[in-house]
Amino acid sequence: MTIVDAHSGTTPPPLDAVASALQPSVDRLCQGGCPGTPTVSDADQPPAGVPAGFLTSGDLPRVNPGAGVWIGAQLQPMALAGSGCEAVDLTAVPKATAAAQQAFVLKGDPQSSPNFGLDQVLYTFASDADATAFAAGLLNNLRSCTATTPTATVRPLGTLPAPAVGQLFTVDQRTSLDRLARSRVMVGATGVHVVYVAANPPP
Repeated sequence: MTIVDAHSGTTPPPLDAVASALQPSVDRLCQGGCPGTPTVSDADQPPAGVPAGFLTSGDLPRVNPGAGVWIGAQLQPMALAGSGCEAVDLTAVPKATAAAQQAFVLKGDPQSSPNFGLDQVLYTFASDADATAFAAGLLNNLRSCTATTPTATVRPLGTLPAPAVGQLFTVDQRTSLDRLARSRVMVGATGVHVVYVAANPPP
């Protein structure tokens, strides 16, 4: 696969010209096994997450360019501990009409931390109000965790642009005098859906 990032002012560049410019590169890659002149045709967009709202491996950048691959799988039954600051059982949300969990682990990159990955949970509620209330409760618990949990340090980061509601946090939980467990947590709500994402990057 050859990927091209081409710009031509405010209008898309002519694709036939881009394909012609690729000819020397294609010849080197194929070493005589490719057609003489590249042709251009439309292709489908990359698939969305299944179910809709879930990340796919293509959404996740690798830690080191060209190394490793993201492996994803849905978890049934759900198994999610969270960062320790959510103060709710993330696997049993009372007003959620549906909930599903997807887990991703980065494999094959010797320079990344072992078992680096993330969990995503997609919750569906009967109404926008129920979804917004659940997200607001989670966000409030995360923001106040440093005051209520002496072992935790929470740093609020970026917020989601409207019309979605949500925020990203870094949560450090002290597990011993010289050891921290770090989580990067995001809570987002739009319509009847709430998305919760928790990653485990090393400090």
